[in-house]
Amino acid sequence: MATGVIRPARPEDAERLIAVHRAAVLSIDPAGGPPAGGPPAGGHYNRAVLEGWASPATKESAETMARSIAEVAEHAFIAESSPATLGWFSLTPDGAHVRAFYVAPEFARRGVGQAMMAVAAAASRSLGNEVLSIHASLNAVSFYRGQGFIGEERVTVPLGGEIDIEAIAMTLVLPKTG
Repeated sequence: MATGVIRPARPEDAERLIAVHRAAVLSIDPAGGPPAGGPPAGGHYNRAVLEGWASPATKESAETMARSIAEVAEHAFIAESSPATLGWFSLTPDGAHVRAFYVAPEFARRGVGQAMMAVAAAASRSLGNEVLSIHASLNAVSFYRGQGFIGEERVTVPLGGEIDIEAIAMTLVLPKTG
């Protein structure tokens, strides 16, 4: 990521985060083609699952996200290069698990994800964790492996409503600081 900053998200960023989430999920080709220039998704998820996962932005979803950020129900960070939102991620309150990790499709494969993961790892470590975990969507497993995550166990992740996705449980041993 040559330019841009990664900073803690603020409640007023909620709509931008939801928009990137939706765009990133809908960029996954259910036929297995490359999502916005990225590696093939392998046809892991059908269009109905992608639509459910990418739930549309609503006033209610933005308010819920804003409240979650304000109450630190998750540690959310945004990558931006004004005025563009490059991506975002969030960690659970204890910082031990990546809850969400999305790069805007137009910024895929430009180092944004790698920069965000470095910040996620540092944030997790600063909260006292030695290991960071994620349930990696099947289309993103190769990215996480490239960042040093390991794991093969297939898990089902409920996304709300009747939508579940298959994912791989992965972990990253965090480097010691100091």
